[in-house]
Amino acid sequence: MTDIDPALTLKILNVKLGSILNIAEEKYGTRDMSYSILGISYTDLDYPHIWFPFDDSKYVGIRVMDTCKENINQGLYQLAHEVIHCLCPHPGINANVLEEGLATHFAAEYMDKYEKQPDWHPAETDYKYVLALKCIKKVFEINPDIVTKLVAKERNFVNITEDMLFEVSPEFPRDLAKILTTNFNDASWIELANKIE
Repeated sequence: MTDIDPALTLKILNVKLGSILNIAEEKYGTRDMSYSILGISYTDLDYPHIWFPFDDSKYVGIRVMDTCKENINQGLYQLAHEVIHCLCPHPGINANVLEEGLATHFAAEYMDKYEKQPDWHPAETDYKYVLALKCIKKVFEINPDIVTKLVAKERNFVNITEDMLFEVSPEFPRDLAKILTTNFNDASWIELANKIE
């Protein structure tokens, strides 16, 4: 579905939010219920994101890009990505590579399996997301259940440490563990990720 009314697109996204959230929780554990998800709105920024509309509160909103107004599939892809960030919000702390890679992986998987749209993935220009996705795919090759095991130890992705990775998967590659636990906005992980086969 493309080229529909922007208000209708937003309504569809808000209706789909619950089912996408349920799918994410089935895969990666129950979300932090102390946060209330307010719904979805558009943003004129050039990236989708979650946001916290009230200081020191437990409310989180999801914003998809204005370009989704007339493209429901782009909206669904961005929504699925941001749902992962809603599982355990962490205001004021950047996501690590594990969380961003998982969000990117989940969005593509959701679009393929549930929307029958297999061609959704990060654009080549979103190089960091392409690399984070590559790293997560490697993680799932090594141990398909590792995220579930990690979340059983620590619900918040940003609190997952290299040691936790080794506890749930003793043979886990050190370089990959370092990458996954690095702040996504810290460019130091990119060179190392480029070497992952």
